[in-house]
Amino acid sequence: MVESLGAVLAGQRLVDDALGSGRLLRPVTTQLATVERLVTEARGPVRPLLLQCAQQWAQFAGWLHLSAGKRDAAQHWFATAMEWATETADADMIATVLSFRGHAAWLAGHVGPTVSLSAAARRDPGVFAGQLAYDAQQEARGHAMSGDRQAAERLCGQAMELADSERASLEHAPIPLT
Repeated sequence: MVESLGAVLAGQRLVDDALGSGRLLRPVTTQLATVERLVTEARGPVRPLLLQCAQQWAQFAGWLHLSAGKRDAAQHWFATAMEWATETADADMIATVLSFRGHAAWLAGHVGPTVSLSAAARRDPGVFAGQLAYDAQQEARGHAMSGDRQAAERLCGQAMELADSERASLEHAPIPLT
């Protein structure tokens, strides 16, 4: 069952790449309602596996809504993904959700949350280096918005170093369920 849900999600991601977020809002949220019901009922050894998949669905729904300009719905799905990622102690998903929330703050022009959420996404050094690099760059963008050139340049340097280490560790990249 979990593998099938992962395969459907992988297909939805490909559709998003081809057709854009707006066309997927309804089908993904409809399918995610079923995933939520499954999470509510799941227990035993299948629960962690289902949560690993479900958090990916919720994160994707958040991304789709954010991309479509529906920030409130995006925040709802990011909060759901965060809850499920916290339950499974998935540091990479927690960082990803914090990063997306930082991106949403940047889109809204909110400097404080852009900086602090991006910094929070970088707190766990065990997170995939590519994610850390992106978040250092995003945090730098927030500092640039506030006029703090020194912090922006320092973080851009860190982002470049992390990107270099990411290229060396691609085999350790978290891969979405397929």
